Amino acid sequence: ATELLEELVQERPDFLAAQNNLALAYFYLGDIEKAIELIQKVLEKDPNNLHALCNLAVCNHRLGEEQIRKDIIGMLKKLIPVQKEHAYKLATTMGMLGEHTVAYELFTRIIRVEWSPEAILYHYAAVAAANVGHDQQAVRYWKKTAWLDPESEVPRFYLYWMQNRQKEELSIPEISYAYQLPFEEKVNQLHRGKAVEEVIQDFTNQPLLKASMYWGLMHGHRQTKLQVLHILRWVKDPEMESWLKAFLLNSEEEDDLKQIAFFALKRSDAKLSL
Repeated sequence: ATELLEELVQERPDFLAAQNNLALAYFYLGDIEKAIELIQKVLEKDPNNLHALCNLAVCNHRLGEEQIRKDIIGMLKKLIPVQKEHAYKLATTMGMLGEHTVAYELFTRIIRVEWSPEAILYHYAAVAAANVGHDQQAVRYWKKTAWLDPESEVPRFYLYWMQNRQKEELSIPEISYAYQLPFEEKVNQLHRGKAVEEVIQDFTNQPLLKASMYWGLMHGHRQTKLQVLHILRWVKDPEMESWLKAFLLNSEEEDDLKQIAFFALKRSDAKLSL
């Protein structure tokens, strides 16, 4: 994407949308300084460019520049986006920056005016609702997500988690807006070179991550189960070892997956009497 956008920007230097997307590409590659440099060029040409302002707020948030972040957020909160595209960009940005109340108001407004909302829009609205404590509305939005995208595991997990969380009276941690199972972002971090020990510590200390791994192992698609099993090879945790034993005893699980589960247990030095 970066290579294609760089070519496009070179061919059409006044195409600000391409520059904004290229800045995001740099951001996701971790080159935040390069992203900010490009965003500032966009703002020199168009000081009120909403996409550039949102991207600048996200970049400074990642850099820990809280005062700059707060100044930009204060400016963005005063905006009343007319175009759906601008409202969507502002809502997702506010969510990423932890301004969940504003994000919730914007997402619900988009749903009301959108002729045919997509599943991911309902997911975003559900996350914002959960993050501000509107549990019932969050459940309704995730049910709508599941209906529109029946193959996705994401809404099914969150509906399972919300139901069990309410039964156990657990508090809600801040939920990511990413349309994926919570543990999958940690898998991506491993692929990007983050230390295994650091990622594993997150799994054992964060209840939502742990719950998503359990759900993925017991109820996920084959690929999801493979991801969880590969993570569990590195974990030494009594509760997770009990998951593996339960997995091995399940007659409906595939033999090759059970072999991976067996070696994961062996690697963790667990007692293998089942």
